[in-house]
Amino acid sequence: MSHKINHHHPKKVLNEFDYSYKILFLGGIGVGKTSIINRYVKNELKNDQKPTIGIDYKTKTVLYNSKKIKLKIFDTSGQERFRTLTKNYYNGADGIIMVFDLKRLETFEELTYWMEEINKNCDKDKICLILVGNKNDGKLDERKISEDQGNQLAKAYNFIYIETSAITNLNIKECFDLMVHLLFEKNINGIENSNEE
Repeated sequence: MSHKINHHHPKKVLNEFDYSYKILFLGGIGVGKTSIINRYVKNELKNDQKPTIGIDYKTKTVLYNSKKIKLKIFDTSGQERFRTLTKNYYNGADGIIMVFDLKRLETFEELTYWMEEINKNCDKDKICLILVGNKNDGKLDERKISEDQGNQLAKAYNFIYIETSAITNLNIKECFDLMVHLLFEKNINGIENSNEE
């Protein structure tokens, strides 16, 4: 498969930002996708976070290599009745962050569903992939999935693995910084990105 060489980053817009990337969050109900996003975008943490209905959307502009980069962050519902809706949002995704709850084994086991959806709906050569083990906080004996298990699954599907906690702010910024780095470097390498607003 040949890639058309693109010598410019996508979405060059003067004044507002230099580059723009679409990031899709996937994962089951209650794994903390919305909490991670709110902690990153607004530095907020809600104790009574309601499940996302359908799709929620937030933006944040960051600096990387002295460039202004707009992140368009799509927070998808983990509820089954919204999963067909989620499929429409794979189109044009530059990066996917897939989240599971380190304290709930079923959220780790259902990652295979999301992996299959990514394979069906995306060209994995053209997107950046991060697997997040969330809720790395509280008592250690509550934890059901080890760091080794997370790393092994991520390696099997060509994801990069990181563990976070929205409660303690552990690795929240680092997770997004890593994604920005991956996105920027991947596009520098000349893989065409046809992302649209």
